[in-house]
Amino acid sequence: SVIVWDRAYVNEGDGGGQTSPLVGLQVSSSGEIHTLSKELIWTRMDPGSLGVLSVSDAPTGAKVGQAGHACLSPAADRWVYPHYDTSYVVHWPDRVHTVSISGFGKFCHSRVIWNPGNPAQVLSGTHGGRVMLVSDADSGRVLHGSHSSPGWVEDLFWTPDGRMAVVGGQQATSVLDMQTEQAVSLPIPMYAACIDGSQRRVAGLTMTGQAYDRHATGGVVVSIDQESEPLTLQDPFKELSFSRERLCRWMCADSLVAFTSSTASPFGCPQVIVFDATEGHVVCRFCSPYSEDLERMEVMRAEDGLDSMLVLADANGRIFVLRLRSSDS
Repeated sequence: SVIVWDRAYVNEGDGGGQTSPLVGLQVSSSGEIHTLSKELIWTRMDPGSLGVLSVSDAPTGAKVGQAGHACLSPAADRWVYPHYDTSYVVHWPDRVHTVSISGFGKFCHSRVIWNPGNPAQVLSGTHGGRVMLVSDADSGRVLHGSHSSPGWVEDLFWTPDGRMAVVGGQQATSVLDMQTEQAVSLPIPMYAACIDGSQRRVAGLTMTGQAYDRHATGGVVVSIDQESEPLTLQDPFKELSFSRERLCRWMCADSLVAFTSSTASPFGCPQVIVFDATEGHVVCRFCSPYSEDLERMEVMRAEDGLDSMLVLADANGRIFVLRLRSSDS
């Protein structure tokens, strides 16, 4: 049998494809799809029909942070996104709360994400290579702070229980055990990184370069204990080297890894590329019928409980819902 895309729903906004670019896209624990637009308009959508359930306007005083990096809280009641100085912003439906993090110098925050296992904690990474676990999302009190490798923090990812986090960096990738406060350094720079459900493997986009002059180079699956050689994903057309967004997700009970490629790739269209996480070969592709790059990607569970669905958004704000299935044809 082969694996194919079963369906592709698309929400076109006003019907003509004129929507708003998104700075946040996530699936809540209830299965609803939440989006945050560049203008900080919060929309809840039904995962089946993609119909709009509610829309919340931006509260008074809201200012856009660093575009594209907003994260929804575990309770799905507020968003957080990095600001351009030593603070981050928490966006409620009715107000904006700016939180300053003291003691870490003037470093631009590149990522801020909620701890899915503790709604009071956020993890923050900076362009200065620092990673901080903030124990109180309202006050910014730092519970644990450490240097990552030199260079910017490119990506942050929590495990669902909040115990482990992975930090993709320009010099190396770190896996943090938040219970023991121990870290494992993987000597592979990653533009995007995520941990599987067993908390034994990291999948990511390898990268080269420093500061703004950097780009993705390919895909890899690495054992955290480093007892086995990294698995380089088979990418004959070098599509992953054209990836512009930090999009990498495990799916289908950690048997597959999904990435995106851009319009600039050899195929000439934005794609989702799914790899076998054991053998490294390409399993299937989804080619967007639109020219805008895919900028957001999250995993969603299907009716059978398997995490075989993807929710994506392109640069024009269109929402796609895809599901993988096996086919004997």
